[in-house]
Amino acid sequence: MLKKILLLILISSFTNSLWGKNVAVLEFQNNTGHKGLEYLSKSLPDSLSSALSDFKEIKVVERRAIDKILKEKELELSGILEQSSMTRISKITKAEILIMGRYTGDPENIQLSIKAVEVDTSTVVMERMISTTVKDIFDQSHRIGYLIGAILSGKGVGSVSVNSTPHDAKVYIDGTYVGDTPLTEFKVASGSHEIKVVKGGYFDSETTMTVGENGHERWDAFLPEDTVRDRFQIGFGVLYLMLPSEKAITPSSLFNIHFGRSFNRLIISGEFAFGGLGNKTAYDSGFGNEIELEQWYNLYYFAGHINFNLFPRWKYFSPVIGAFAGYGVVYYNRESAATSEDEAERIKEFTSMFNLGPELEFSILPASHFNIFLDIRYIIYPKKILRNEYEGNLFGPRITFEKELGLNLLGIGGGIRVYF
Repeated sequence: MLKKILLLILISSFTNSLWGKNVAVLEFQNNTGHKGLEYLSKSLPDSLSSALSDFKEIKVVERRAIDKILKEKELELSGILEQSSMTRISKITKAEILIMGRYTGDPENIQLSIKAVEVDTSTVVMERMISTTVKDIFDQSHRIGYLIGAILSGKGVGSVSVNSTPHDAKVYIDGTYVGDTPLTEFKVASGSHEIKVVKGGYFDSETTMTVGENGHERWDAFLPEDTVRDRFQIGFGVLYLMLPSEKAITPSSLFNIHFGRSFNRLIISGEFAFGGLGNKTAYDSGFGNEIELEQWYNLYYFAGHINFNLFPRWKYFSPVIGAFAGYGVVYYNRESAATSEDEAERIKEFTSMFNLGPELEFSILPASHFNIFLDIRYIIYPKKILRNEYEGNLFGPRITFEKELGLNLLGIGGGIRVYF
């Protein structure tokens, strides 16, 4: 029982050492070498002080009083980090927490470092580094001020843990760099936070997390290789042509070889395809039975594809939508129209035809160097081809005539693809 009481006393002592503190925000050091950025040395501390003033448990020492004291006591900013200087400032201002900062860089890329130190113990309560622009620096510093206030007041604080594949990626919370993955139980103010994970050679990954008071959230980020954005590809596939617009067409296979390159989400590729279509026709012989005659069409064409990767950061599969247009020939073998079978002859002809249509593709393991894809497309041939139709004649030769035939087909298939 005595141990529990002592433990409660220690916890209470530690809590009271942070809560209800007097806080002094000192002038920031300008290490940029740009006189035009000198104004930030005073305006950034004002931004932090504004955020801290939202917490009734914190008393912020007036900025003008601090500047006056520093001037009177001839304390230089460069020496503030020394324990003796911090102690002197603390005694004069009655501040128990000192917040200091310095910044380097240029207007387009400022690195700002902010540190909150408990004077009596020299304990760093919180330290943050920001890499941002002049345009966003006040918003970022205000966020840090709010977080410091949440930690010092003991209210509205939660934590997040961030892991990534691969490891050692930089983690940014609300635009502030906070460390590399794996990041474990990192304290943040409760509320909504934008979290971004960045690593050279890989796609960035980002998400929004809502952290409750005393809550903990975890995120496992996956970063696809950056080569997904810009790489060559070659693949082989097969489509099963089905549901033709004409019932006379027999479903069959279409083989293809394709090659191309991805540019971020945009994928441009070319394809050579070949296959055959059966076309059976039948007529009544006049004696109660049907006679079937075989005709077939061989397809050869080159096509260009323009596709768009909808979710390039998905790890296991990625949907791709697009369209294609091609030009080639249809080689067809049929009998000529004739008044008798003896007069009929086989006709082998080529006709040039244009095709186009939409397509939908699903890539499995899209970020790897080798993957399997599923392909769905609808092939439209605006031009029609010729087909022989027959009618039986009981008292004479069969009657043969030509009919136009449409070649619109649904193709479902897949294949393999290699990236390099």
